[in-house]
Parts: sequence; structure tokens; C-alpha cells
Amino acid sequence: GKIIDSSTTDWSIMSFGAHSEYAEDIKKGSKSLLDFAKSDNGIDQEMNICAAYARRIMALRAAGITSSDSAIAPLVKHLVDNCGADGDQNLDGANDDIFIGFALLSTGTDPKGELIEGLKTNILKTQDTTSGAFYSFGSASPDITGAGINILYYLKSLGCIIDDQTIVKAKNYLKTTQLADGGWNAWDISSDPITTFWSMEGINSLNEGQSQWNSAG
Repeated sequence: GKIIDSSTTDWSIMSFGAHSEYAEDIKKGSKSLLDFAKSDNGIDQEMNICAAYARRIMALRAAGITSSDSAIAPLVKHLVDNCGADGDQNLDGANDDIFIGFALLSTGTDPKGELIEGLKTNILKTQDTTSGAFYSFGSASPDITGAGINILYYLKSLGCIIDDQTIVKAKNYLKTTQLADGGWNAWDISSDPITTFWSMEGINSLNEGQSQWNSAG
């Protein structure tokens, strides 16, 4: 029932969910995407276990699975026990914290509670005060900046205190790094699809679109 592997399956489930199609209805023969996601243990072998568990939680929630379901509850417990702001399995940079934050918020975790506050603080620490970019794995990039805007704007909508200038600076970074072909790539002059998609996540969360984001080219 999978599409390529654990990671691609999870993102596919979220993509189908955004289009109001549920993973249990996406089948190859008798097996569905949801069948694979609920039985797959491949995420336990991934290098970044916190991001992998968070990604799987988001996929299962997008598939309509409740937070108390046996496929989700152990993953949430692992994130809470090991992947908070000071968790021993939480890697440096904003990447983990953003995924973990979205996953926990999707399961009803208090957005103003200690756990989410800690993740928010970690995310804010990774922003460069001059450029406005967010850092992950030692480098600034448009994709993690777009994702950072996305979760911070979401937290703000939930009543969390977020300095408006934090989002303004991050948005300006995306403005200055948009390439002539319309997209983004932190390492080349031609846009990369994945970097562009994550940058667009931030733009979409700001309720902005094509008319505000035409590049010089």
C-alpha cells in the first residue's frame, strides 16, 4: 500500500488529505496508504526519529485518525518524552521543532503550554537577526524559513505571543532570495521544487499569493 517509502507515503497522505481524499481510499489492490502507515515500522530506522515520528503523526491525522488511536498515541508519547525543546533526541536547528510543533498541535496539545512554548523558543533562537532567515543543520535556507513562518503565524493565530517583526524579517528574507525564475534554492541560481514548496507554505500562511510574489523574472 505504500508509495515508494515511509517518508513519501506520509507526505502523500497529507497531500491527498489536503484535497479531501482519505488515505484509506487510496489503494493498490486490497492495500491502502492507511494500511501501510498504520503497520509500518520503517520510521524507527530513520536517522531523525523526532522528525519521522512527527511526520507520521501529521500523516495519520490528515487521514482522519484520532489522537487517541493506538497508531498515534505511542508516537505522541515518544515526542513528549524525548523530543521537546530539551529532549535528548531533538537535533539542533529549527527543522525538528517545527515538525514536532505541528504534530503535537494536531493532537490537541496546549499551544500555550510549556512544551509548545519551549519549541517556539527554540525556533525563534534559530532566526538570524540580520537576514531574518531561519537556520537548520547549520545553514540558512528559504525552505526552513517558509516552514518557520508557517508555524509561527499559526501559533499567533492560536493566541501565542509572536513579535510581528519576527515574521516580517523572515518574509523579507524570502523576498530577497526569490530567484528570477520565480522560485527558491539556497544553493543554486535555478529553483528547486522542494525548497520552493516549503517557501510557499510560509507565503500561503500569510494569505499572500501570486500577485504579491512576482519576481523580477
